[in-house]
Order: sequence, then C-alpha cells, then structure tokens
Amino acid sequence: MNSMTKYILAVGMLSAAVPASASSPRYNPADIKIEGLEVIKDGSRVLVNCDIDASALKLKSNQDVTITPLLTSRSDSLFLSPLTIAGRNRYIFHERRNDLSPDSRGMYHNGKDASSIRYAASAAYDGWMNDSGLSFILDWAGCCNAPEMSERMDYAGLDMGETSVNDLLVFVEPEGSGAKTRHVDGRAFIDFPVNKTVINADYRNNAVELAKIVRTIDNVRSDEDVTITSITIKGFASPEGPYANNERLAKGRTEALTEYVHDLYKFPETVRFSSEWEAEDWDGLRSYLEKSEVHGKSGIIDIIDSDLLPDEKEAKIRSTYPEEYSRLLTNVFPGLRHSDYVIEYTVKEYTDAEEIIDVMRKDPSKLSLSEFYFAAQSAEPGSELFNEIFETAARLHPTDEMANLNAANASLSRGDAVAASKYLEKAGSSDEAIYAGAIVSVMNDDFESARASLEKIHSYPAAKELLDRLEDLKRARQGYVKVIRR
Repeated sequence: MNSMTKYILAVGMLSAAVPASASSPRYNPADIKIEGLEVIKDGSRVLVNCDIDASALKLKSNQDVTITPLLTSRSDSLFLSPLTIAGRNRYIFHERRNDLSPDSRGMYHNGKDASSIRYAASAAYDGWMNDSGLSFILDWAGCCNAPEMSERMDYAGLDMGETSVNDLLVFVEPEGSGAKTRHVDGRAFIDFPVNKTVINADYRNNAVELAKIVRTIDNVRSDEDVTITSITIKGFASPEGPYANNERLAKGRTEALTEYVHDLYKFPETVRFSSEWEAEDWDGLRSYLEKSEVHGKSGIIDIIDSDLLPDEKEAKIRSTYPEEYSRLLTNVFPGLRHSDYVIEYTVKEYTDAEEIIDVMRKDPSKLSLSEFYFAAQSAEPGSELFNEIFETAARLHPTDEMANLNAANASLSRGDAVAASKYLEKAGSSDEAIYAGAIVSVMNDDFESARASLEKIHSYPAAKELLDRLEDLKRARQGYVKVIRR
C-alpha cells in the first residue's frame, strides 16, 4: 500500500428542508455545492480538500454562514478548520478587523468570490477514523454575530483502513478422509547363532533390540485416541553365502521374531500379525555404497544392478574386488541383517475445535485435513491461530495441493503474498489455485496478470466476481477508495 491513501467522492450537493422566515432570506443548504471532495491519508495526517460553490447563496449584507467539516465515528469526532461566506457589510466588518489572514477563519465575499472556493484542511490521523463519516455543520449568523440557524448535514461515509483482500479469498473444504490410518516404523538388529532361527533374548545385544520393538508398540498402545490394527515384521539376511540358505534364515528368523512379539501381548483377533522376508539385502548394500568412499564402488554397484543371479553377484564382487569385499563382509554385512517392523493404527475422529487445536500442538499427525479445516472456522481470518492451523496442515502434507492452496490463502489473509506464492507452487492448476494466484497479482499491483489469470477461468463464479471488481481494486491499491454517499 502506498504511504498516501486517497479517498475520492463524486460531486455532491448539500440539501435539506429548512423553514423559511419573513424577516430573512430563505436558508437553503442546497445553495452550497461541494464538488471534488478528496480525503487523503498521508502517513500520520489526514487531508481534506474540496471545491465549494456558493454562488447561488443569497445572504443579506449583514449575514454570514460558517461551514465546518466534521469527522465522526462511533467512538470519537473531530472538527476541521471552518470557513465563512459573508454578505457585503459582514465581509467589510471582518476585513476592517483584519480577520481575513490565512491563519484565521477563511472569509469569502458572497457577492465576489463565493463561486469557486478551494477548501483545504488537515488533522492528525487516528485509528478511529478508519470507519468514519464526513458531515458539514452550517451556522448562519446575523448582525453582531447573532446566531440565526445551525444545521448538520451528514454527507458521506469514509473508509480509511488498509486495502484488504480477505473478502475475496476462497478456501476449499477437504472431503472427509474416512478412517485415519497411521503407522510407526522401526528397525531392530536381532542376533542369532550361526545358521540358527531360534530367538534368544539374552544373546549378545538382543535384550536392547527387543526392548526397542516393545517400547514402540507400548508407546502406540498407551494413546487412548488410537487403535492398533496390524503389526508387520520384515526380516533381511546379508548377501554372503548361498542364496537358498539365506532365504531359509531370513524366513525362519522373521517368523520366530513375529511369534515372540505376538506372545508378549494379548491383542484382540482384530490385530493382524504378519511376517515378510527378503533373503539378501542388496538394496541396503547399494545404498551404503552410494554414500561411501569405498574404492571401486561404481564397479560394485554395476554388478549389483546387473542381471546376474544373487550368488553370481556375490562371487563376482568377491573375485573382482577381494579387498573391498573383505571390508564389506566385516564392517557392512552385519548391519544388513536386520528386522524392520511397522505398527499400523487408526486414530479417532475429532469433532471439537478446541480439542483439535490442542491435538495440533501436541501431535498434529493425528489430524486429517478436514479436521484442520474445521478448527480453522473457529479462528479469526488472518489471525495468528488461523494461519498456524493452515500452515501446520501444509507442513504435514507438503505434497497435497488442497493443503497448500488453503495455506496460500491463509498467507494472503495476513497480507503475505511472498509466502502465498511459495505455497501456490505446490497447489496445482485448479480453478481455485489460478484464482488465488490472481489475488497474489492484485496484491503485487500487477493487474494485467491478474486479469489474464481470471479470464482463463472466467466461468468460475469467484473469478467472474473478481473480474467485475478488478477496476475498483486497482483504484483501491493505488490509494483511491470508494466512498459511500449518504
């Protein structure tokens, strides 16, 4: 927003029914025309400018009328500098008293210079003026300043607040996602004696590794909001030795571990236990090599990626890279004998906004996008909480187009077009996303781009409405705000 904000009012005219008097001219505010009213918000000052045409005003020689603009709101009011239009004798009277200096009340001769009076006044800006009204107080006086009549004319409403696009934003409500399925993963390194498949909890470091699995399950079970649905364990053996024997060991050891864990708990039959296995963890070996500085690693990786059978791969690596193979056998292969476990569970549905916000701050992964959206409806648009909700949803679902679209709109609600643009990069190309991009262009004062975007989706109802308002928004962004004539 420019530091100077202008408020332009179309040509207007004061009018009111005023009682007539036999001893004085007819008092008629319609004889005073206000033209080109301009209210300017310039930093800490408010400037009021207009042209006043009082050529139709009929005053007796010893009469005058004082015009005083008045800014008012529900909480405060402020009189601006007045000006006076006087009959011939009153004007001479003030002239003799030297009342016509620029620092005193502006005085104009009704018979000479009342056809085009340029009025200008300023005052210190205050927040209450954002939603205020402009009135004119008309005070008629006769000889010796004897008051004859006073009238207040409410003229126009003024909006001096900053330009906002909040009423233009379109948030998209996610559809209900049904059951909220989540999972937690882990990895354990269970040791077995050579060629054995029986679990021995006291063997080597098994007590610690088994405790890792138990602790993960217990952490999930202790949460009253979740229900465990399945536990899956997948075992891997390392690539050395015959493939058939490694497959036997991977299968037998995984089944043994699955049975061991199953027997520790009394889960209902609805909890599914399953075991999977992979005879040799070639992917794990490849992943290690890619990150390592092992000599000849590219050649070893080529062998791994080849169409050779597993036993042929191992033999070729051992014969082609004997030193490297020996180091891998000692330092890397033991880590390829592991058991990966997955605990899958469902999370209850939350229907209270305060509870959702509490969960969001403790464990937001429990929430669905529809729950985030529901909670946001209880927050003030543009508020810190409002933005926190949508931004948390986008952080948890970084590739979800709808989550990013709503986060972009939340950023726009607080006036952050830069953040909104980043979210829109991941919001897809829906009509809603293009529309939000047009609002970003409006905030960047790029109205040509905004119009081009909106014309692409002209059948989208919100786009059609924004196209109709685009010129008014352009004037608003340039400082001109529509004023409501009363």
